[in-house]
Amino acid sequence: MTAQAAPPPRQGPSEARQADPTAAVIETWLVGQIAELLAVDPQEIDVRQPFASYGLGSAEGVILAGDLEVWLGCSLPATIAWDYPTIESLAHYLAGEPGATEPGSATTLDQQTRDGEIDRLLTAVEQLSEDEVRSLLEAESARQQKG
Repeated sequence: MTAQAAPPPRQGPSEARQADPTAAVIETWLVGQIAELLAVDPQEIDVRQPFASYGLGSAEGVILAGDLEVWLGCSLPATIAWDYPTIESLAHYLAGEPGATEPGSATTLDQQTRDGEIDRLLTAVEQLSEDEVRSLLEAESARQQKG
């Protein structure tokens, strides 16, 4: 299932808090956050695909957990994006609606997808030159300073 609605713009903490949102509202918010965080078109995000398939790394997962805490007004584990590895399962869990998988109950296919993604990313990182690494780090630092 691909997200259809355009996500709301990213909001500051003071105006972001939501009270008891539905899974659909959470999915829309997550699609918007991930699209912005990873600089991808929200229409390209499939809520049933693992976060790893979009290149969501550990740093982005922790950022996402922190943004969720502010938006929902509750404390969440930093590992929540790995405990519930898709937008759909995370949204259902957070909304308390049926459809969430249990933490750590990823299917063999999900594990294979993650393993393959990790191997692909490690290979790509190993092939970067020092100049490419420096450029990527500078770009990420500049992006974080803007937001």
